[in-house]
Amino acid sequence: MHELTLTDREALRAAMQAEAALDYDIQIGGGRMPERRSVDPIKLKEQLDRVRIYSLLFGELKRLLHEVDFGAGFEAAYTQGRRLVIERIQALSLQDATLNQLLADSATLAQPELQARLRQQLHALLNEVDWQQITTTALSALESRLRVQISA
Repeated sequence: MHELTLTDREALRAAMQAEAALDYDIQIGGGRMPERRSVDPIKLKEQLDRVRIYSLLFGELKRLLHEVDFGAGFEAAYTQGRRLVIERIQALSLQDATLNQLLADSATLAQPELQARLRQQLHALLNEVDWQQITTTALSALESRLRVQISA
């Protein structure tokens, strides 16, 4: 059986939260389907757009952090980066022109151009302090792992 990693658990938790926010059970949380109820199509589209934006940015964040090669600190850095991206996106309106353009670009741009665009968006969303937090989190995880190895 596949052991859930921290990233898997975080993704599952985020999916369950999205499910709860939509007030619609799609079996992520293991419940049963509710009685049919009307779903506001505008609210549904906004939620799906937000999930799509997260997915795009998380994918690029993951690629970027793999390129940096944090090694054993990768998971911690990625988790911290995801938290920061979520905070920044939640502070923005889904009517934000930049976010709308990002969604449009994801459907029209070739992969290399889209990745460059996503990196630009990550750079705009996260400031120097945020990147320092991501790096410090990775280094703390590495230090912790080293201490465990030394004491073993």
